[in-house]
Parts: sequence; structure tokens; C-alpha cells
Amino acid sequence: MNIIGYLDHIIKNIALEHGNIPENDVFIDFADLEGNFEFISQGEYTKYFHKFDLLYGLPFDKPNSDPPIEL
Repeated sequence: MNIIGYLDHIIKNIALEHGNIPENDVFIDFADLEGNFEFISQGEYTKYFHKFDLLYGLPFDKPNSDPPIEL
């Protein structure tokens, strides 16, 4: 699994389970794009721990309005 696959797995599975996200909510965006990180050196290896906030919410249908209307 590549890095994108891991991130997708975190967003769609791990974060939903551990963050107590309601079942019908979907991923919207990252709240902190730069993110924070810390690292721990253990012998010849360095582990990086990235911390970021994910936003989830309920999807909705936007009415098709012509002409545009104010919501």
C-alpha cells in the first residue's frame, strides 16, 4: 500500500472508528493542511507521527437553481 492508500484508509476507516464520527457523515476536508508532526529516533530508525484535524459532515443535495438563489 502506498502513502495515498494509507491516508485513504485513515480517513475512511480508522478516523471514523476512533473519532466517534456518526455513521452517515463523510470526509469533507483537512482542518490543518500544514499539520503538526513529531519524531522519535530509535536506533537507526526515525518514526514520524503526523497530527492533523479532519472535518466530517453530512452530505446534502444543492438545488439546481437557474437563476441562482441565495441560500
